[in-house]
This record gives sequence, C-alpha cells and structure tokens, in this order.
Amino acid sequence: LMTEEKTAALVLGVIKYGDHGNVVRLFTPYFGMRAFMVNSLRSKKGGQFRPSMTLPLTAVEVVINPRVKGSLFRFTEVRPLHHWKTLHSDPIKMTLCTFGAEVVSKLIAEEHPEIALFNGVLEWLKELDEEDSAMATAPQRLLLLAAQHMGCSPHFETYEEGRLFDMIDGKFVDSHPSHNHWMDVDESRAMHDIATGRGKSTRAIRQQLLEDLLGYLRIHHEPFGTMKSLELIRVLLS
Repeated sequence: LMTEEKTAALVLGVIKYGDHGNVVRLFTPYFGMRAFMVNSLRSKKGGQFRPSMTLPLTAVEVVINPRVKGSLFRFTEVRPLHHWKTLHSDPIKMTLCTFGAEVVSKLIAEEHPEIALFNGVLEWLKELDEEDSAMATAPQRLLLLAAQHMGCSPHFETYEEGRLFDMIDGKFVDSHPSHNHWMDVDESRAMHDIATGRGKSTRAIRQQLLEDLLGYLRIHHEPFGTMKSLELIRVLLS
C-alpha cells in the first residue's frame, strides 16, 4: 500500500497491546484479514475508533494509512458503515455475532481478497438485524455460507425426500455410506429446508445439525478446529 486506501470492514476482535495500545483485527473484502494498531480506545488519542466499534462484526469504513515496513497498519479515519438496529442490543444476536466473527476468522487469510464471502457475511448480518430474523437457524445458515466459500457446498440438487447426506462426498444418497460421516433423514431434510428457506425443524434436530455442519467443515477444512463460542450458542438457542 503506497497511498491511503478506503475500505469497508467487519471487526473480528480486539487484543490489548502493551499499556495503552490495542490491535484491532478487521475483515476487509479486498485485503482479507488486516491488523491495525489503535491507541487507547478510551483516550482522546484513540482517534475516531470508539469502544462501541469493537463489538464483533461491527461494520465500519476505514481509511488506511500507508504502512511503514514491518509495522502494523493504522487508520486515518474510521466511521460506522451500518447502524445496526438490534445486533448489538439483543444478547442472543450479540452471541451470534461472536460466533460469526470466530467462523470468519477461520476462513480468511491475510492479504487475500474475499469479496464474495464479505458480501455474504454482510447479507447474513443484515438478515439477522431484522426484528423478526430467524435466529434459531442463523448459525446453520452461516456455516452453509462457509461451506460455499470453501468450495464444499452440499450438492442440494441431489436431494430427494428420504435421502441421507454423505458428509465425505457432499451428496444426498439413498442408503448408508460405508463410513460413519453422514446425516440421518431428518437432519438431511432440515439442512435442505434451511438452505432453501422453507420448513420448520425441531430444536433437537437444529442442534444436531449445527454439530454435524461443524464436523462437515472440519472434514473439508482441517484448520477449522473447535469453536470457543459454540457452547454459548447451544445454551442460548436451546
């Protein structure tokens, strides 16, 4: 970066740095994950980056300073990109944002454009921000978006009522595969219904589907690993 750049960004997290500094991790569409140095968020030197902007998946627009070799990026300007109506006031939605930031962090690399994923996550946030949003299926929808991003989206064209989902091949099949990685008929139907925006499933099936979608992502993207915010999601959406 030789000149100032303006970009939309989603906040992934903030880490304390030394006595007065903070490192803010942002997801940007054209540069992937970027880390920025910010002075104390509570001092006047903190610039325009405020504590309210540190909440997971806050949408901001930043003007990035050219980087001095070897140093972290800095902002010259930052302002809200979207003023969410409910995301950061509803405790369940706040937890879903924490979960979302954790999922995104596992998918993106530094300096790598992720425009489609960025737009998909922003769309997911806009839907979640609606007063009547489908919170119960929000984590599953995000994980299906993650699968799409990773190139292992389930082959929904192979779905028929009564079929099972083979998690290795990513297809719906008529009989049990020879391995143990598959979803039963009810789960397979629930996943298809969530992906196509129809049908209702029980809480127990949604919970199992959440577990199995995470397992599916681990099969196809080993670094996905464990999710710190999963237990909280399980409790809040029970």
